[in-house]
Amino acid sequence: MKRQIIYIVMIAVVVQLSFFASCTKPDDYKKYLASGPQVYPGNADSLQALSGRYRIQLSWLLISDPTITKSIVFWNDGKDSLIVPVKRTDDVDTVRVIIDNLEEQTYTFEVFTYDKEGHKSVGSAVSGRVLGSNYEATLNNWTVVQSAMIPAAPPYSAAVVVWNTFYVKGLIGTKVKYKDADGNQQFLFVPADSTGQTSAATSLLDKFVPGDSFTYSTMYSGETGSIDTFYATWQTATPLVANKYEGSYHATGKRYNFDASGNYVGEVDIDATRDLSTLAADSCSISTIANLGAYNGTVFYLKVNADNTISFSGYLQNNTASPITNIPSVISTYDPSTKTFNVHYMYTNTDGSYRYMDEVWTRN
Repeated sequence: MKRQIIYIVMIAVVVQLSFFASCTKPDDYKKYLASGPQVYPGNADSLQALSGRYRIQLSWLLISDPTITKSIVFWNDGKDSLIVPVKRTDDVDTVRVIIDNLEEQTYTFEVFTYDKEGHKSVGSAVSGRVLGSNYEATLNNWTVVQSAMIPAAPPYSAAVVVWNTFYVKGLIGTKVKYKDADGNQQFLFVPADSTGQTSAATSLLDKFVPGDSFTYSTMYSGETGSIDTFYATWQTATPLVANKYEGSYHATGKRYNFDASGNYVGEVDIDATRDLSTLAADSCSISTIANLGAYNGTVFYLKVNADNTISFSGYLQNNTASPITNIPSVISTYDPSTKTFNVHYMYTNTDGSYRYMDEVWTRN
């Protein structure tokens, strides 16, 4: 039965073709062809998309076809378009167009060229990402390690800023803004080290007004070849003004040694220099401790309280197991009339032994 069905179908086709051939003229096929050959203008060659802030730049080459009079860019699945007039030269022409007011997302753009007869080229397509506030929210600033006022030529002051820097692809540097003592808006650019080999940078803010603040933002170029610059969130910093305690002091006194059981095991004379650096209006960092000098990363701080008593803090060798504190029940004081510190502090070693220091610091 299967062979019989195939046979019948083949006969039907042959009969139909024979009937068509007997009923048509030899040149009737021409009415089924277009009125002429299909013309396709040269397409947009080497189409590229460069990211921007809520915009994008498209560029392409017109290489071989001198008849092109315009291009049309389509996006959003053809719902949006832009007509780009073209004036050809005798050379390869580069077309650049910026499309504004786009949302922050990835788009696919399709470009067609047209000649004066309205013939349309084969399309060229490219995808591009539009950047904006969501992208900028992911960007990180360099951090300010320290900013402080320093002496400058009278009647002006200056500020020095120390940055903790880093480098990632696309990072340009950091921009700083402040108003100087003459009332002028100043801008300072601190370039990034694209080798990534440095982790710090220092900036000088000339004619800086003590007590004023500066703002800063780290700048990025966005994705490769972006047409705009992008900024991390602007932040504000106020350079420290040297407090009245900052300076160099001569420290004299005794270090008393105790073992972990509290037994006295000896003492050592202290004759040292203590350099105090401003942390805040009432606080300083201290450069050396006891008779140990600047001891292996030790961090040592003091705060002068409203009643001129002193609170100590910090860690020996920056080890939290070796805290620096006031000696219990012994008061340390600052005398503003003589600018002298009378101090009593202690630190504990990791083995449980500890040291008491009784010192007088007089300003050099």
